[in-house]
Amino acid sequence: MTKIMEYFTVQDKEHWLSEIQKSDWGAGQFLYELLRDGKLKDTVGEVAQVLMLTEGKELLAFCTLAPYALDRFCLHLSPIQGKSLCRTSSGPCREAGSGHEVWI
Repeated sequence: MTKIMEYFTVQDKEHWLSEIQKSDWGAGQFLYELLRDGKLKDTVGEVAQVLMLTEGKELLAFCTLAPYALDRFCLHLSPIQGKSLCRTSSGPCREAGSGHEVWI
């Protein structure tokens, strides 16, 4: 069953952190490091949320919503699909590696 879950409210954070770590996208690795080190909310705001689209124990996609990046929204699909979508208030971001991927 496909569900949307929020990282900070799930019980098995270690599992979901390891799923995020599998990302081959630079922004995914940056998010992983911030979560691992407990620094995401210090970096982007206390009300930040990490939304995860899951099916069973598999992470299909994730995105971070944060007050310091309100004009940006990025979604990274699983490494198997190898695609990412990034949008800002002015339109699509450039491809990963452009510098925009740090706003996850």
